[in-house]
Amino acid sequence: MKTKILKINPRKPQAQAIQQAVLILKQGGTVILPTDTVYGLTVMAADKKAVRKIYKIKGRKKNLPLPIFCSSISQVKKIVKNIKPSVRKLIQAFWPGKLTLVFCCKSAKFEHLTYQDKIGIRISKSQVIDRILRNLKQPIIGTSANLSGKGELISSKEIIKLFNHKVDIILDGGNLSQTSPSTVIDVSSDKPKIIRNGAVSLEKLKGS
Repeated sequence: MKTKILKINPRKPQAQAIQQAVLILKQGGTVILPTDTVYGLTVMAADKKAVRKIYKIKGRKKNLPLPIFCSSISQVKKIVKNIKPSVRKLIQAFWPGKLTLVFCCKSAKFEHLTYQDKIGIRISKSQVIDRILRNLKQPIIGTSANLSGKGELISSKEIIKLFNHKVDIILDGGNLSQTSPSTVIDVSSDKPKIIRNGAVSLEKLKGS
């Protein structure tokens, strides 16, 4: 596979690069892009065949679910069963941002991404992701661009070295400043549970 590498400004994404990424995603292809945390590896979330590519590229076990990026709360509501008042407070405090929330999923369209009927969702601050989602009008996978079990990557040089000839497009946003992935909280029950510590600290969560 020949990988197309396009420079992109993470703060002011060039329209041509966004259009190229959107086209590839619509065709079932794979895209690596800069997020507001680390580099992400993405495909159309509803495309089961494309999702299988993610597992193969990352060497990820099939029983490990993949989170998604959504563009808005209204889009999230179409996927999840319920958003409790306590969860709305987290959303107001940290979305868009570096917090992934795990909900009970009600949409059969995304059941291939669930574990015990749960799905992880994030609304990102990334301008790159926002522009892509606005064009697609559908969620995309929101997993880090790394090999399963290895550290997350923020260097475009490392990304290109590792994934050249393995994905369709790499949007090269240079070196990212964030060194941690998103914090993950399971909000599917009455008692929220932290699944992964990350960019949003426990102190910030307690203060929300």
